Amino acid sequence: MPQAVEAAGYLREFIKSFEMQHQVTARVIIFCQTKKLVNNLGEEIPHAVIFHADLPMETKNSHITKYESGEANILIATGAIGAGFDFALIHLVIHLHGAWSFTDFMQESGRAGRSPDQPGWSYCLVTVSDLPDRVNDSLDRSLFREYLNEKVCRRRPISRVFSD
Repeated sequence: MPQAVEAAGYLREFIKSFEMQHQVTARVIIFCQTKKLVNNLGEEIPHAVIFHADLPMETKNSHITKYESGEANILIATGAIGAGFDFALIHLVIHLHGAWSFTDFMQESGRAGRSPDQPGWSYCLVTVSDLPDRVNDSLDRSLFREYLNEKVCRRRPISRVFSD
């Protein structure tokens, strides 16, 4: 999914399939690692709003209001949407091309399913090029890649990071 148009098409189909399987109009957060990808996906995915640090405050507020009111059911964002925002009834969290760190992945995934009567799901959609470790990876990022590459039990890398 290197190109935003391809990624957008795949995401639209993925969300549509999720909605059919769970019989719900999903409220979705798609996390991206770059503002450029957020902007490009925002142009390609209908009923979506975007959020990242470089947007004017007025635009940020408008997009958050649209998402919270249900006018938009998809929020495409960088990690800038992190702390300080608490959205109700998130059905689906998608990390496109992984996350910056294992901690970010776990924290952002936790936005789904906060309602006691509504389950939530989190998916990490990656390509083969997202999987190998890189020389400049932090320890947390390396552990996240280990999680992605785990073949037997994904709880092992999780317990190494969050053992206490």
